[in-house]
Amino acid sequence: MTDIHLDASVWRAGCGQTRTSGSEGGGEETGPRKRDTAPRRRPLHRRGQRYLTSVVDHASGAIVWCSPGRNAQTLQAFFSELGERRHSVRAVSIDMSGGYEKAIRGCIPDAEVCFDPFHVVRLAQRAVDEVRRDEWNAHDRSHTPKGRWIKGTRWSLLKSPDKQSIPQLALLGEVQHANKAMFRAFLLKEELRVL
Repeated sequence: MTDIHLDASVWRAGCGQTRTSGSEGGGEETGPRKRDTAPRRRPLHRRGQRYLTSVVDHASGAIVWCSPGRNAQTLQAFFSELGERRHSVRAVSIDMSGGYEKAIRGCIPDAEVCFDPFHVVRLAQRAVDEVRRDEWNAHDRSHTPKGRWIKGTRWSLLKSPDKQSIPQLALLGEVQHANKAMFRAFLLKEELRVL
């Protein structure tokens, strides 16, 4: 029986360089990457990024298979190559890509699907920030002292306590006493991080 991990990573052309066009071996290097300020809805291929799906054996850590792309068809190609051996896969860990999950459910329905903890915690952080924003909106945003205080709690709520500064930890203590909803959201996020 086999456990595998799927990873979709951006195909890079070297340290700090991004390959933007060309075939497998060629392409134009654009220089150091700069932070993209474009809206997130913009498709990644327009920003010069190509994804590479990697299948890794959990036991050995060895890359078993790679192919350009990040969708159900890419992963179905892997399962097609495996043939009947695909039924020996017991567990698969993936990011929260719907395409990967669709391919896994279609090709190996009995396999256990586990989501990458990083992505689960990221969803929890978004939920915490949504609770904070709801509280901020309920207190007239930054028009009141309470609203300004809530706005200033963002990083204390999102960062892990072991990575917070002393003032951020003190602010988290204030949140514990002043706003139960925000502190409860923080605690639930931290519980997910520990799992």
